[in-house]
Amino acid sequence: MEKLKAISLNARHILMAFFLIFGVNYSFNLVHQPVIDWDEEVYLHLSKQMTWTLERYTTQNSHIDRELPQAYYRSPVFHHPPLVPMGIKLLSFAGPLIGAKILNLILWGTSFLLVYAIACKFTDLKGSILALVLWVICPIVNLETRLVHLDIPATVLILCGIWFFLKYQEQLSRPSYLVGSGAAFALAMLTKHTGPLLVSLPALLFVANRQQLKDWKAWAIYGAMLSFGFSWWLYMYARFGSLIPPGFGGDNINHHVTPYLKSISKRQWYDLWIYFLAICPLFLFYLGGVSKTLYDCIGRRRTLPAISDRTRSLIAVNAGIWAFVLVISLINSQTNGYWVFRHIMPVFPIIYISLGVICSRILDRDHATINSLLIAFVLLTLVTMISSTAITGLENRNVKPIPVSLYWLKMGHLFH
Repeated sequence: MEKLKAISLNARHILMAFFLIFGVNYSFNLVHQPVIDWDEEVYLHLSKQMTWTLERYTTQNSHIDRELPQAYYRSPVFHHPPLVPMGIKLLSFAGPLIGAKILNLILWGTSFLLVYAIACKFTDLKGSILALVLWVICPIVNLETRLVHLDIPATVLILCGIWFFLKYQEQLSRPSYLVGSGAAFALAMLTKHTGPLLVSLPALLFVANRQQLKDWKAWAIYGAMLSFGFSWWLYMYARFGSLIPPGFGGDNINHHVTPYLKSISKRQWYDLWIYFLAICPLFLFYLGGVSKTLYDCIGRRRTLPAISDRTRSLIAVNAGIWAFVLVISLINSQTNGYWVFRHIMPVFPIIYISLGVICSRILDRDHATINSLLIAFVLLTLVTMISSTAITGLENRNVKPIPVSLYWLKMGHLFH
C-alpha cells in the first residue's frame, strides 16, 4: 500500500498511456478505413490534381462535377482554402489517401497534447485528465478522424492558438508566443471558407486580458497576424467580384437527408442541446457552470474586472467559440437545411476543458452529496460516449455520430 501511495503521475505518464491505448485502435482506421464521404473524394482529388501554385485547384469537369448536384463544384476555383489539400499533397508519397490518413494521425496526436496542456493551464491533474478522457472518447472526434475533412485541422489549429496565447499571457516579454498564437488562428481561418468567422475567438481572448489593452505593439502584432486569415476571402473577391464562388449556396439538397435531420432544420438550433445531452449528460454541469458565472458577473457579486486573467481567458474562449457556433450553425441550417455537428467541432474541446475545470472545483469543495451526483454523471457520460463511439464505428458508411440511446431504441437508422 505504501508503494502505491508513493507512485506519482505526471503529464508524460498520462499522455504515453493514452497514445498506447488509443493508438492501436486508431491504426486500424489508418490502414483499413476506405473513402466514405464525398467531401473526402473532393479533397483527395484536389490534392492530387492541384499544383503548388494552385493551378487546377478545381473540381470542374471532373467525375465529382458530373455526379454531384451542387453548382459550386463547377467553379473554376474550389471555394475552400487550399491549406488542407496542400497538407495532404505534401504527405502523399504513398498516394493521397495514405497521405490524408497520416495527416489525420499527426493532428489526432497533437490534439491530445493540446487539450491536456490547455486544461493544465486552468485546472489541476484530475480536471486535466477528465478533459482529455472526454476528448479521446468523443464520438464526433472519433468519427472525424476517420474522414479526410477540414474540421480536425481547424480544431487543432484553434487549440494551438489558445495554447500559444496562454503562454504569452504567462510571459508578456515574449512576443514570439503572440506571433505564434496569431499565426495558428490565421491558419485555422484558412482551413474553411467560413473560417474567418472564427475571428471572434482570438479577438475576445485578446481584449479579455487587461495587460494587452494598452499595449499598442501587441495590438499591431496580433491584428497583422489575424488579418492574414482573411486572405482567401480577398482572393475570392478579387477573382470573382464576390466573397463566394459561383453557385455557392444556391442548391436545395434537402432530398439528400433523412426525415430526422429535416425536422432538426425546422426546429432550428434547439436540437443542439438535445444532442449534447444525449451524448454527454455531464454537459448539464457545463451549463450550470456557465450559468453561475453569468449570474456572478451580471448580479455584481463578482464583477468582471475582479476576475483573474486566467479565468477571464477561459470565459473569453467559451464566448468566442459559441459565437462562432451560433453563426456557422444558422448559416448551415439555411444553406444545407440541416445541422452537421462536425462543422462545429471546435466547440467540443472547449466544453471538455471547461468541464474539467468545473468538475475539479466541485470535487475540491468536498460536498459528499454533490460529489456523488457528479461522479454518477461522469460515469454515465463515459458509458454513453464510449458506447456511441463504438456504435458509430460499426457503421462503416455512416458519417453521423449515433447517440447510443437512439441506437438502443432501434432508432439509429435516423442518422443514416
